Amino acid sequence: MDAPTTAAEPKINPAMWAVASVVFVIATVATLASYMPDTPPHWIELTLLGLGALAYLVAVVTLVSTRVFEWATFLNVAKPAFIAVLAATGVIEFAFLYDDTRGFSLTILTLGLGIVALALPLILAYSVARHVPSPKRSG
Repeated sequence: MDAPTTAAEPKINPAMWAVASVVFVIATVATLASYMPDTPPHWIELTLLGLGALAYLVAVVTLVSTRVFEWATFLNVAKPAFIAVLAATGVIEFAFLYDDTRGFSLTILTLGLGIVALALPLILAYSVARHVPSPKRSG
């Protein structure tokens, strides 16, 4: 049975949706890799990637709709996490280009990296900020 949520925690956890978006991206890349060196059917990857983007969008909407939240802590964690993830995704993207990945595969991989680069800082920052007592809650 689930623990009762407090006023600050939404019933739907934004981090869960962000993790779901990363899982959809992993499924997209795994499906793409399973067809190598042939070209996979485009609808499979586009559907999985679309579900990943939709899950991330739900995470953002859920996060923004949180009424009482420690936004300063969230931003203090999210900014350096985003910079670190951006550096890592830049290196991965360079590896794709260096390896002569082109066309549909490069587009799918780049979009997937973009979703992951946005989702990971959200997961980290939300996981930290949700446990920081807010002045509005403590009084």
